[in-house]
Amino acid sequence: MSAARAARRLVAPAGTVLFRPSDECAGFLALAQGAIKVSLTSASGREIVLYRVTPGEVCLQTFGCLVERRRYSAEGVAETAIEAELVPPQEFERRMAGDPAFRAQVFASIARRFADFERVVEALAFTALA
Repeated sequence: MSAARAARRLVAPAGTVLFRPSDECAGFLALAQGAIKVSLTSASGREIVLYRVTPGEVCLQTFGCLVERRRYSAEGVAETAIEAELVPPQEFERRMAGDPAFRAQVFASIARRFADFERVVEALAFTALA
């Protein structure tokens, strides 16, 4: 099966819930347009935004679900109207194994996301010490 047939186009308006805690992962979302907010909500209703995904970035929740074959632990909502390619799990694995450019793009995006988290942790740590 070709990559073009394996993946499908996804279009969703702002406010669409793309995934919730305990949902199975439908696949890797390669965002072409728009923004996705990934957040956690406490039992009391308090929300914390973990990060936002924009074109060219990887959703760490989705990546973790695909790599570890686990369910989501956060919620992803289209913050704006989105256009994306939804790559099913088997096709994601095939691309990671056999497409060096795709793999490099995914890993570079993950590295940038971790650098963002390091800056947040550093800012929190030094703010708490001040």
